[in-house]
Amino acid sequence: MTYATLNEQANRLARALVRRGVRPNQPVGLCAERSIELIVALLAILKAGGAYLPLDPTHPDERLRLQIADGKIGVVLALSEHFARCETMSVEPILLDGAGAAWRSLPGENLSAEERGAEHAPSQLAYVLYTSGSTGQPKGVLIEHKSVVRLVKGVSYAHLGADERYLQLSPLAFDASTFEIWAPLLNGGRLAILPPGRFAMEGLAHAMETEQVSTLWLTTGLFHTIVDENPDCLKGVKQLLTGGEVTSGNHVARLLARRADLTIIHCYGPTEGTTFTTANAWTRTQTIPDVLPLGRPISNTQVYVLDGRLSPQPVGVAGELYVGGDGVARGYLNRPDLTDFVFIENPFPETPGSRLYRTGDFARWLADGQLEFLRKARRAGENSRVPD
Repeated sequence: MTYATLNEQANRLARALVRRGVRPNQPVGLCAERSIELIVALLAILKAGGAYLPLDPTHPDERLRLQIADGKIGVVLALSEHFARCETMSVEPILLDGAGAAWRSLPGENLSAEERGAEHAPSQLAYVLYTSGSTGQPKGVLIEHKSVVRLVKGVSYAHLGADERYLQLSPLAFDASTFEIWAPLLNGGRLAILPPGRFAMEGLAHAMETEQVSTLWLTTGLFHTIVDENPDCLKGVKQLLTGGEVTSGNHVARLLARRADLTIIHCYGPTEGTTFTTANAWTRTQTIPDVLPLGRPISNTQVYVLDGRLSPQPVGVAGELYVGGDGVARGYLNRPDLTDFVFIENPFPETPGSRLYRTGDFARWLADGQLEFLRKARRAGENSRVPD
């Protein structure tokens, strides 16, 4: 699909959303696996002024109903295989695919400001992503347009140009998809979409070779597995980004020993910081430590290591990690108590009114200006009670 066709289809669907009453900052549910229709739907929701809220089809009905109720969702976009399921959840879905997708007959030109009802702004809501709920009730993280732009435009941690070919393998409900989708689309690159469902190593290797993927994101666990079992499947990749857990320097060194032309970019960041907060790049010419440090803040991001009185810790001294800058989320959907607890007023503001996100992770600065991860707190703020 060309960018021109993608734009036309997104405009048609956006018009259907506007006619259904979607307005700026309104969450719109999206129940779809990896597919071209998913990408069309994302753009359509944003063009209409709404914010996409992933409803992962692999999740149980109870979780989806919670998200629909919490987000006050009145409109859901769904692929045909999930349409009947969505109809049982007190919402009237819009069909994305097949002969019943009536929106395909609408005009394909860009929407006017009058149609949208308002001009779009950088502070407008782009998406709502729910946490896993492993530490309590799932929370909807509110991410704005400027946070996504800061992640993939004008960055120095990787080359994100129109000449790159990317692969989407993360589900939309996982925040790595923010990078996988918007890095190519906002830089004119090519996005290949792994078929839906669980994938075997052979399928992933085939997709990377067939689509000539040059920039790839892998979770730490999958990165370790590929290096151990099938490193040759990465032979065409020029930039490999990985993170999410403690990353083994041994695996990085072993892969780089095979590939003089490869750069491995280790990334760290909470969902509340819009996917990546810090990064560091590694090549064969460097000495690789046993455990990779977290790196340095990416563009338009500030990171602080603070003690319990919010005073900066000196090099080598542990403290809690706080994140500032354009990547910081607006807060949690319908959770003002928790938002006020973990998103605090920035005591070192470069921008008046800015906030910091307290990650609950403990780290320290190294002498070379990189961050070293130490441990996760028992709870954010460690010695304070966090609302569930």
